[in-house]
Order: sequence, then structure tokens, then C-alpha cells
Amino acid sequence: MIAVIADDFTGAAELGGVALRYDLSVEIHTEVNPACKADVLIIASDTRAMNEEDAMHEMKRITEAVAPLRPQLIFKKVDSVLRGHVAAEMEVQMRVLGFSKALLVPANPVLGRTIRNGLYYLQGQPIHHSGFSQDPEYAITSARIHDMLRIPEGKIPVRKLSDDLPLTGIVVGEAEIASDLQDWARRIDGETLVAGASGFFAAVLDSLHVRGVADTHYREPAGKPCLFVCGSAYAQSLETIRTLEERGGPVSYMPLSLASTEDLDSLEDWVEEVRELIEEFGVAIIAIRGGETHLVSPSALRERTALLVQQVCARESIRELFIEGGSTARTILERLDLQTFVPVEEKAAGVIRMRMPEHPGLHVTVKPGSYSWPALSML
Repeated sequence: MIAVIADDFTGAAELGGVALRYDLSVEIHTEVNPACKADVLIIASDTRAMNEEDAMHEMKRITEAVAPLRPQLIFKKVDSVLRGHVAAEMEVQMRVLGFSKALLVPANPVLGRTIRNGLYYLQGQPIHHSGFSQDPEYAITSARIHDMLRIPEGKIPVRKLSDDLPLTGIVVGEAEIASDLQDWARRIDGETLVAGASGFFAAVLDSLHVRGVADTHYREPAGKPCLFVCGSAYAQSLETIRTLEERGGPVSYMPLSLASTEDLDSLEDWVEEVRELIEEFGVAIIAIRGGETHLVSPSALRERTALLVQQVCARESIRELFIEGGSTARTILERLDLQTFVPVEEKAAGVIRMRMPEHPGLHVTVKPGSYSWPALSML
């Protein structure tokens, strides 16, 4: 077994999609399941949405539960642009597992995310010139790796492939092209905590010569009614939703009274508006207007969105639920009382469709906020 511990739900699903490419059976759980027989067990934590102290405590708890399973590899899935409590969580895991060193390779050149000379680039531009500078919880204001990790300069070195690596501590590996990930994967040994994004996970599977025998060619087509949840503040995503609305698409925004106050009286009106769209189009897209996200905390907005989804699902037989954003997905799925997810289809990089053993007939597709939503093209 290979075990993955992810710091948010969409990251967990993304690696489930990578595992499908290798014909590996995979299960995603929100808690460690010792009875899991899949080739890849993925634990979807929600530590990115926690404060650092709580995140460290949760990562310690999960890692302590995974270690006795004696997996062939424990992979720490982090955000490719290093949002969250990456360094603190890795340090906790190293102590639990008894590792003195760790290799972190967050870059993913296939997606235009590269690291060169200690700086992070997105599509060739310094990362802080992108929409990530507007992230409501982890705004990226510098392309320097130590700034992105929110640590003192020099605490965690950044190294090129040609460099010697320190014998202890965490090191960040630079990567400019896809083959760099393969080269880093070949430098891993059994005494190193391995961490990174989806591209590095695939490179690690290649280095282990992993290939499963699971039938990963899913044949059940998508059905309606469909509910799309835009839970991201990423500018490109918000623009896509706005364009759909202008074209007369079935878009419903959270009422301003619900986005700006603790008063939930307008929730019922929102539920009915979404249901009307579903009845007319078979599809509804719910979102929050970009200029309103500062009025209350992101966690409060997620909770109100989850309440909406719960009530719509209680009144409509939703067959396909699409959710954007890891913390949003986790909040909604907890509200729906779902804990086990079986990835069945990688619709695009990071866009993963899953079946719900606890809820037959429902499929959930999730993606990170900064990735494209190919499913919206069918509207």
C-alpha cells in the first residue's frame, strides 16, 4: 500500500486521479481506515483551513494513525503554490516517523508552475503577479520560496538537481521541466519524508515502477440534475461564472444579506431559487460575488454554502455534484455526512469524479480553485 496524507480535499482527489493513471485501486477517506485494501489510501485532512497549531496537532494525529499500517511509502501532498502550513506540518511528520530529512518538490512544470533560483513562477511570471496574490486566506505577495513558506530566510534551503543535499532537515527541490521531477524522485531513499504536488507524486510512482491491475475505465455517464458549487475566490474562476451568467446560464449568487450578516432568513429564498434553476435547466451553478467575500470570514461563507447544498440535495435527487475549492468541498461533504470516496475518472488534471459508497447514485467531482473547469463547457 501507498499512503498519501493531503492538507485539503481537492489535493487528495487530485492524487487519486494520478493513481488511476497507473491502474491502481484508490480510496479517499477523511479518517484513517485500517481496513482499507486499496493500492493507494489517501487521507483528506483539512489542515490548510486550520490555524497552524491545530494543523500541527491534526497532522500529528493522522500520521500516528497511518504509521502502523506500514505502507510502502507515505507521501505528503501539499499545495503546489505552498499555501497552508507546509513546513510546520512536515516537521511534525518527520518527528512522528523518525525521519531526519525531507524532500519537498511542489513545482509542477506541466501546469506552468516552476521554481528557478529560489523563485516560484507561474506561466513564466513571478507567482505574486498572478491571481494568487488575491487569495483571501493565503495571499502570495512574494515569489521567494521562504516567503511563500512563511519562514525565515535560510531555514529551509532551496537546491538545484546538481547540488548536494543536506543530511538533515527539509530541502526544497527546484524544477523547471517535467524531467526534473523524475530526477528528484530517483534521489529519494527510505529515510526521507517525501512531499510535493501531483506532478512529483506521479514521478515517485514512476521511480517505484508501480503499476496496478485495477479496472480504472469507468463507464457510467454523468446524469442530471447537476449542481455546481464555485467555492473559489480565484479571479479566472469568478470570471468564468460571470460570463455564464451574462449568457443567460443557470447561475445563482449567494444573497448579499446572507453573505454579509449572520441572518440566515434569506437561505430559504436562495434554496428555492436554485431549485427553480434545476427544474428549468437540469443544472444550477451557485457562487459568491467576488466583491462580497470580504464581508464575513471565508469559513462562514463555506458553512452557508454547505447549508444551501444540504437543503437542495434533501429536496432534489442530485446525481452529479461538482465542487470547486478544497475547503469548500470538505465543508459540504461533511454536511452531507460523506466520509468515503472512490475516484473513478480523471476528467482533466486535478478534476476528479468519484462515487460515494455511502450514497449510491451520487457522483461528486472536485477540483482546486485555480484549475480549469472542463465540465462547465457542457452548459
